[in-house]
Amino acid sequence: MFRNVRPIKIIAGILVLGCLSCGSPTRKEAQKLNNSLVTINDSVASKDKALEDCIAQAVKDKDYARVAPVRQKFEDYIDSCGREVKHMTDTGGSEQMRRAELAVLGWEKSMLHNDLVLYEKMKPEAEASYISVLFQIVEKDRKKEADLVAKFEEIRQEYAKKNGF
Repeated sequence: MFRNVRPIKIIAGILVLGCLSCGSPTRKEAQKLNNSLVTINDSVASKDKALEDCIAQAVKDKDYARVAPVRQKFEDYIDSCGREVKHMTDTGGSEQMRRAELAVLGWEKSMLHNDLVLYEKMKPEAEASYISVLFQIVEKDRKKEADLVAKFEEIRQEYAKKNGF
């Protein structure tokens, strides 16, 4: 009689664990969400660099009109990324990581509106001292952005560890 109890307990245990895991996210789902956010950050960084290069060239050429379309396209992209992140389905405790990503995107958009838009409004005769002040403002705000990205990365590392990848 005792010989039959052990296999039944094992089978019951497997079934219980199987049922419990059905409602929990898989490592694959968690990793997919993670990779989506990393891809967004990488593409935002790439577009940010392109805008910086555009501004540097505009300052060099004193042709600030070229900044507006690049900035607007970047802003539209950030908006679409924000919508994508907001509509992601949380898995494996990703809520905090998604909030951190939205904070990064929000700060990036804030910089576009408050700092970088000023370059496209400049006239060719803008003084070097004014341009220098703008660079200082952007540099200060870049530090805040770097802090937000570092916080996101810290949360992302914890998420990856928690979800086994």
